[in-house]
Amino acid sequence: MSSSFVITPSGPTSPSYFLAVCIVIPLLDIVGVALRFNVRRLQKLQLKIEDWTTLLALLFVVGLAVCGIIGEAIGVWAHLTQADATDASTTSEGQLLEAFQYIQIFALGLIKFSAVAFYSRIFTVKSGRTVFDIVNSLTIAIVGLWMIAMLIMNSLQCGSHIAALWTGYDDWNVYCSKISPAFEEAFGITNFLLDLWIILLPLPKVFIILHLPIEAFTTNMANKDSRSLAYMPVQDANGFGASIARMVVYIQLSIDELSPATDYRLVDTAEVYWSILEAGLCLLAVNLPSLWYYRHKLSPESVLASIRSAISLRSLRSNQSEALALRKDHQSTHSASSQTKFASMETSEAYVMRDIEAQEDEIAAPPPGTIIVSSRIQQEETMV
Repeated sequence: MSSSFVITPSGPTSPSYFLAVCIVIPLLDIVGVALRFNVRRLQKLQLKIEDWTTLLALLFVVGLAVCGIIGEAIGVWAHLTQADATDASTTSEGQLLEAFQYIQIFALGLIKFSAVAFYSRIFTVKSGRTVFDIVNSLTIAIVGLWMIAMLIMNSLQCGSHIAALWTGYDDWNVYCSKISPAFEEAFGITNFLLDLWIILLPLPKVFIILHLPIEAFTTNMANKDSRSLAYMPVQDANGFGASIARMVVYIQLSIDELSPATDYRLVDTAEVYWSILEAGLCLLAVNLPSLWYYRHKLSPESVLASIRSAISLRSLRSNQSEALALRKDHQSTHSASSQTKFASMETSEAYVMRDIEAQEDEIAAPPPGTIIVSSRIQQEETMV
């Protein structure tokens, strides 16, 4: 049985909370993206696709905030609908909300693409394509298809009568009442599932990092600095909470019965508030790994280079252990063939040293009156 609830102009739907999100979140994102590009300049690194998609995402996040500020300024968001509200204001609110939806799809899609492209640059090895590389590439394709699907669904909320989104409640009830709530619910759920998948995507690599021994890391890098990259999914979760909250709001609005006293402009205000918060926090999260440079003078690339070296070193040590075991087995059976040239030289040297020691034993106790001339061979090793 569905429940009934009332949305009042308080909290996220109040003018103070609403404007705070519209102003503070974009400013934080502008600072984050600017610092990211400055890190690339300091490191003298070439800008890559995830850097440019982050910049594009910033433009769309700022666009979301501008829509929110305009909506509050003309009194259609974060305000109760006035009794003398005109059709013009209803049209403006509908058109502004539709523009907001388009901008939101581009912003969230580009942020997701930037995060997955960052995974690809950090975790992909040049030796060949791995399962992770294939899954990562498929995720990028899924994000692109998701954006296209959401853009099409947003355009078809009212079938061929797209203007019904802003021409008034009567038209919306006739043409949009069945499709529009389904679109908002589908948008909220699929966005949440994609965010969850992107957070879980690097966990196999993170598992490897967390289980590397301390001595495996290079001496010029603190172990905690290298392992801090393993908490990158936790940083991505900064916007995940807002994604959950926004999904809950969308589902609640599409399933529950709003009270007759509910102002639908406050409903739109709640959707806009959580959407701006989610997009802004997600964009901030994808910039955090690059900002480590300011604290440790280390880039995520150098951290992963150290980790890759550690993994390679562990693999090399394993191979050397196997070679040593084969060499010992060879020496115990006095085989005529050696495993390697180095092993053969080492065995020959051992035989020569034993011959010298035997000669010294023979002349250790000469008979009385015998004149003996002896020579000694001494081998010294200098440790470098």
